[in-house]
Amino acid sequence: MKKIKNLLLISITILIILALFHKKIFTFGKSLIPYEYKVLIKAKIFRLINRSDVNMARVMPFTQFDEINYSEIKIEIEKKKPVGYLDIHNNDLIIVDGKGKIFYEKLKNVYSKNINFKNIETNIKEKFNIKNLDIQKLLITDIFIKKDLLFISYAFKFSEKCVSPGIIYGVLNYKNIEFKNLYKTDQCSDPEKNPNILYASKGGRIKSLNDKIYFTVGDYSSGLSMDMKSIFGKILEIDLNTKEYKIFSSGHRNPQGLEIFLQNGNKILLSTEHGPQGGDEINNIKFNKNYGWPISSYGEHYIFKSGDNFKLKKNHIDYGYEEPIFSFTPSIGISEIIKVPKNFSKYWEESFLITSLNGRTIYRALFDENFNNIKNIEKIYLGQRMRDIAYDSLNDSFVILLEDIPSLAILNSLN
Repeated sequence: MKKIKNLLLISITILIILALFHKKIFTFGKSLIPYEYKVLIKAKIFRLINRSDVNMARVMPFTQFDEINYSEIKIEIEKKKPVGYLDIHNNDLIIVDGKGKIFYEKLKNVYSKNINFKNIETNIKEKFNIKNLDIQKLLITDIFIKKDLLFISYAFKFSEKCVSPGIIYGVLNYKNIEFKNLYKTDQCSDPEKNPNILYASKGGRIKSLNDKIYFTVGDYSSGLSMDMKSIFGKILEIDLNTKEYKIFSSGHRNPQGLEIFLQNGNKILLSTEHGPQGGDEINNIKFNKNYGWPISSYGEHYIFKSGDNFKLKKNHIDYGYEEPIFSFTPSIGISEIIKVPKNFSKYWEESFLITSLNGRTIYRALFDENFNNIKNIEKIYLGQRMRDIAYDSLNDSFVILLEDIPSLAILNSLN
């Protein structure tokens, strides 16, 4: 039996290696082998061969029109989810892990696969009065850089009955960052009602336009998404000068992606949101609008079984809520959304990239002029959970933080 298994493994390995160097084999088998399986097998063989190498193998994702250059680089970072979040400052890549440790490296070293992350000291432990950085107590939910200011969002367990979200910020330097509060609330969600509350439905994305910060707050299983006195299940607009906030939109479950930009002088705010069982959403966020949770969703509660009646309304607008631009069923574990700059590729103009966790796929989407509908969506399978993505404008590249094998992916166009 052992011999048969070994022979089978050797045969498969030979076929895959041949396929790597002869595209015709993959083309010939296109109707028999789904593309996702080809890429996944290809990636696993590459990683098996390069297991001891810091530089992960190059696995070329398929796109319909553009020719993409793609590579992965393994990084030494703790493999606890969330692995972390990233952003780019000048010529440097900045990463914060889920516990609050901050690292940086020159982008030129990232591209040359010569990575040696350096730590940045902070006052985070003192700020939260904790001895050690521990995701059971403090969970980081995003990083955002605006000029020379570094913003970090978090969920913190202040007591056995209180978990709260917030944002700290400090002047970005590479020696020691002194963080201050930008947004802190005395509103709490009770962890005793949901032991996994620190990890589930927390939101936490940060983006900025002009002097405003936009902050997504999940419902933290609080049931308060419709309560306009509560910050849970909302997107907040925070004034950078006064630190005052207002509720920008409501009726959210777990908005984990955010993009904001001006189009013809109008502010466009797009959000991606985790549904329950099914129903991951892309939403066009408008001021004072309600997005339906926990009344309307194209997903269902996790306790749903075949034969049950729907508990959630499969319509938003009839109940006074905003319809999503698009809803994914089954869920893809939707994460970040980012606008593709015009100079990235002539084939991807006006596109947006949407990353996913469970789906292990990037979705390239084209919206209509008013962001009410998706005109086209292309699946680009990478085979790893994608937590975060940032654009390096100096090198016309996307940098993606992958979770399964903590690594960075570099994506650029050859056109």
